[in-house]
Amino acid sequence: MASRLKNFRIKKQRTNYLGEYLRKQRQKANKSLADVRKDTGLTRGYISMVENGNSSVDDLRKLLFFSNYYDVTLNKLIKLYMEDKQYDW
Repeated sequence: MASRLKNFRIKKQRTNYLGEYLRKQRQKANKSLADVRKDTGLTRGYISMVENGNSSVDDLRKLLFFSNYYDVTLNKLIKLYMEDKQYDW
């Protein structure tokens, strides 16, 4: 029995509420990844990875860049970030 439990793994349920929201905001503003890169200083690859859920926003400063760029509250982005994190275990 113990050996079966040892091999048991809980599948991570990943969400990407923040990335999906950021992509929708970018598309709504008719901006390309290159436009966002130029205006925020973040790389296109990083922005794309965040939007696709392959990377997390790893510091508050980057959330602030997105908040200012898309003119959304930092609180909104933090809530979306926290929703993603509660499933990332």
